[in-house]
Amino acid sequence: MLDALGIERAHIMGISMGGMIVQRMAIHHPERLLSVTSIMSSTGNPALPKASDEAMKALQEQPPSEVREDVIRHRMKGRRVYQSPAWPMSDEALYERCAYEFDHMYYPEGGVRQYAALIGDGSRVEDLKQVRVPFLVVHGLADPLVPHAGGEDTAKSVPGATLVSIEGMGHDLPVELCPRYVDLIASHARAAERKQAAAE
Repeated sequence: MLDALGIERAHIMGISMGGMIVQRMAIHHPERLLSVTSIMSSTGNPALPKASDEAMKALQEQPPSEVREDVIRHRMKGRRVYQSPAWPMSDEALYERCAYEFDHMYYPEGGVRQYAALIGDGSRVEDLKQVRVPFLVVHGLADPLVPHAGGEDTAKSVPGATLVSIEGMGHDLPVELCPRYVDLIASHARAAERKQAAAE
């Protein structure tokens, strides 16, 4: 995509599995990156704590049918399991989000393939030790799907990485935290640019 858009280098951010993807970008294409932000993600280290049984069930359980309302209600039930306990969504807001996702991005076969790719990728710990791109890790302390230990392991694996742990944050992005996310990412990007300018 960077090539298609004519962008030489970029600040990148990934959330959950997206965090694992940006880790791979930092490993294989560090020259294209100005900074990396990995949110509620992990290293693939098999020694880390696993998701809670309830969270795994919510992730893997299939809806009773492909009917729109059934899928929306099923996704709402799952989201309730791993949402941020400090910032729970109202039923109305959660319904709207799950309905939007169904209408614009519902593709169950894709989810199955993504999960298989995630499992097949293995541990990135040793590769991450070679990364020198400015690296920010953000993780919720109440994440039942990708436990906080995943964020700790990411930050520990990447030399010089910064870990920001957020009390009450689960495996979602509460609207209430958006200003903080923006500030963290923007500050990280500015610091990376200053470091780059000083090195030139």
